[in-house]
Amino acid sequence: GIGGMTETTNSTGMMLSIMPKMGEDLDPAPPLRAYIESRYSPEDAKGAEQDLETLTLLRSETMSTGQTPEQKRETLLSYYRATRVVEGRFPISKQAGHVNLPFTWTDAFDTKKKATVSDAKFERCATLFNLACSWTASACDADRDDPEGAKVAAHAFQRAAGAFATLEKIGEKADSSAKRGDADSATMDVSKECAAAMATLCLAQAQKCVFDKAARDGKSPGVLAKLARQAHLFYAETESALAASPLSEHIDASWRAHVGAMAALHFAEAEAAAAAALADDEDGVGPKIARLTRASRELAAGARAVKLTNGVSVGLITALMTLKDTIDADLQKHSRENEVVYMVRVPAYEDLPELGAAAMVKPAPPSPESLDAAGETLFSKIVPESGFKALSKYTELVDATIREETDVLALASDEARAALAEMELPELLVAAEAGAGSAIPGGARDAAAG
Repeated sequence: GIGGMTETTNSTGMMLSIMPKMGEDLDPAPPLRAYIESRYSPEDAKGAEQDLETLTLLRSETMSTGQTPEQKRETLLSYYRATRVVEGRFPISKQAGHVNLPFTWTDAFDTKKKATVSDAKFERCATLFNLACSWTASACDADRDDPEGAKVAAHAFQRAAGAFATLEKIGEKADSSAKRGDADSATMDVSKECAAAMATLCLAQAQKCVFDKAARDGKSPGVLAKLARQAHLFYAETESALAASPLSEHIDASWRAHVGAMAALHFAEAEAAAAAALADDEDGVGPKIARLTRASRELAAGARAVKLTNGVSVGLITALMTLKDTIDADLQKHSRENEVVYMVRVPAYEDLPELGAAAMVKPAPPSPESLDAAGETLFSKIVPESGFKALSKYTELVDATIREETDVLALASDEARAALAEMELPELLVAAEAGAGSAIPGGARDAAAG
């Protein structure tokens, strides 16, 4: 495959599998251990030894190839959560006094480019990217000619789209330093723009699985037109993203050619289905010819673009030309009928009603729990500095509140004592309890008598 993709072909056409990012080995334990020893204590560092080992093992497992796709995805999610814990507990950066963890990753679309960034977010972005890639590989491995396999593939592509959509949320916009390839800025593949384009590509491929299955199952032309039209829209949206800056300078032209050809293929599938749904009569024949003519033209343009681009599979040209032959035969038949029988004016394609589309797929992101570090016990004994600050601030606040409340209480007690003295209490009560009239203070005795 060229720059980050492998193509898989079967009777239902070509799918792109996105190649994962390659990372360089890194043992995060020594810099973290050193930080814990200096900031906390050697005892704390000893206590964290098990957690440091777990983190190191998780990271090396994310790089290994010896796992099943399911295990690999579990590992990637476990490591993602662990990275969030580390990010919350330790200051990760090249700054003095921080933990320097130089995470190095190649760019999936240009493996000559690599970036080394001491930032846990870059590491999390790379992990999400590889999670999405794992789902695209599972989708492409499924037997899409089989009804069950087609469902598995459509599901996996939606999971891939969901992982890319999550990456789009946390990724940065592709800045000029990434375009220049500065070694200490994130690679372009984990930018917002690239993640959004890949999410749409995965939706296009998922929708294609649904369309192909519906076509094999003999669904009505009306249904097929709507499904193909939506696949076309997803592919066309991906093509626009790949044709625009910053991705146009970065992702190999073969990607854009493949996606453009798929957009043309599904445009034509939709038009052919819509034409088949029209009646073979005076009203139907004109629009039929107009739709088939435009479909044939789009396929020819798609095939030309593919032929001019290196690295696109020959199978794709075959798919375009095979559909074009079918459509042209149909077109010839209806044109002849029109000339001989109906003799109606063929409307301009632009005057025909636009075809409706039905999206049967949507991004299925990883569950919030699978990305959330709240339940993790890793490094739970290490309270980060921000935690200490928050704790000491809280303690100060509590102390200040207690002082204020004590002052309020003391003042209230003094006021209460003064009020009681005015009423000659509690002496009056003590005397009343003793039942000794003579002991009642003078003022109160006079008041009672008066």
